[in-house]
Amino acid sequence: DVDHIDVAIDGADEFDPQLNLIKGGGGALFREKVIDEMAERFVVIADETKQVDYLGQTFKLPVEVDRFNWMLVAKKIEKDTKAKVSRRNVEDITFITDNDNYILDVELPPNTDPYDMHEYSIHLTGVLETGYFLD
Repeated sequence: DVDHIDVAIDGADEFDPQLNLIKGGGGALFREKVIDEMAERFVVIADETKQVDYLGQTFKLPVEVDRFNWMLVAKKIEKDTKAKVSRRNVEDITFITDNDNYILDVELPPNTDPYDMHEYSIHLTGVLETGYFLD
């Protein structure tokens, strides 16, 4: 119901030396991106335990996908990138986002370029958003 947010404050799951982030471990990555873009100022709080040499080093990249096409997206990501992909479950129940989608947790190969991976992923049919917060 709002069209402007002065300040948004959130945490990060990982950040690299260039202050790029992986967020969305809680499964709200699409909504977090909407808030980020609406906010005049977006503040991320993280301590040294979240700092990594490269994104994906300690945390899987969440990718929000539609429920109809999730398996094909997962297989395509694995085939094209050599990443390992799993559909997120919580206590053996498929995790459903606030937008009624699934989350794929993508275990990235070491030193995956986040810009290339985001550009690749976001153009797959069925991908709503990735957990990359770049620049």
